[in-house]
Amino acid sequence: ILATTDLDKLPDTIVSRTQRYHFRVIPEDAVIAHLSNIAKTENIHIEEAALRVIARRGEGSLRDSVSLLDQAQHIQKTGEVLTANDLEVSLGLATSEELAELTTQLEHRDAQTIIHAIPTIQARGVSATTLSSQLLHDLTLLLPSHPEFVHVLGGLMEIPKSTHPETKMLVTLLSQVVDKPKYAAQATHVERKQAIVATPVKRQKTSPARSASIEMSPAQPKPAALAALPDTTSEPSQAATPASPADLSKFNWQAVLDYSQEHHSALYAILSKCTPDIQSDKVVLYAGRKFNKTKLDDTKYRPLLGQIFEAVGCGSGIEVEVLGMTAPPKDSQAARVAAMMGGGEEVNVE
Repeated sequence: ILATTDLDKLPDTIVSRTQRYHFRVIPEDAVIAHLSNIAKTENIHIEEAALRVIARRGEGSLRDSVSLLDQAQHIQKTGEVLTANDLEVSLGLATSEELAELTTQLEHRDAQTIIHAIPTIQARGVSATTLSSQLLHDLTLLLPSHPEFVHVLGGLMEIPKSTHPETKMLVTLLSQVVDKPKYAAQATHVERKQAIVATPVKRQKTSPARSASIEMSPAQPKPAALAALPDTTSEPSQAATPASPADLSKFNWQAVLDYSQEHHSALYAILSKCTPDIQSDKVVLYAGRKFNKTKLDDTKYRPLLGQIFEAVGCGSGIEVEVLGMTAPPKDSQAARVAAMMGGGEEVNVE
């Protein structure tokens, strides 16, 4: 029997040979009811709102919720009822009042209050990861009435993976309330372009005599609106060399590898591990590993692939699709067996 909470991390070869049973998390109300019975049996005086805090932090795990209740009874003062606020402070959580205030500030776009409120909450020992988890829960519940909070949710989910979670928290919340600046340089460029378009130069037909008299007359100064434009009347511009069309019939993978090895050694190290598949309108590269696919999809290497294909005579504009998996076996029977086994690679034993 294998139990796991991360099924996606198991290899396909193991998953395909097992019979799976999925266990759902326990509903929050059911956890609260069970914790309430334990509290009565153990004579723990705790309000229902505090039990809801414990159930929420347990995230559907009854074992974790009972463990938190056991910790909570040790902070209870004799004869007093344990409140939700006491429990939140003890567990290093932001209080419900602080969360409600942050939500109101987001709604009213109060940037200054948010800038001062976040450090105050974190000064009590509330980590940015914990605060983001609490805000993620509360803002998700408010989405039906405040759909604009969807942009904040995306940033909150990235905070646990950030190397600077405190700064990421501020940036995520302030991006919702602070407008992006409009750059003057872009506006000036648009105005200049409109001014040039609004003053086209009309060419009039002239007789040969009139044309000769114009050529013999001294050069006249250009209008100010056209002074900055390049002079295109002196010499005809040289036409650009047209790009050669894509021709996959000339595709030679060994030539691609040889050229990349000579001119782009880093790219060759990745391409040498790939297997090409020439289709009617594109080239499919089986990269073998997700790491190789990520490299080939990078903006640094994508243009180099097009340059290499053009250099070896395949033309320009070839569509390339990169897959992070090994190439399927060419034999249909072997391909079916590999699919049943959760993957496989064809090896030439000659």
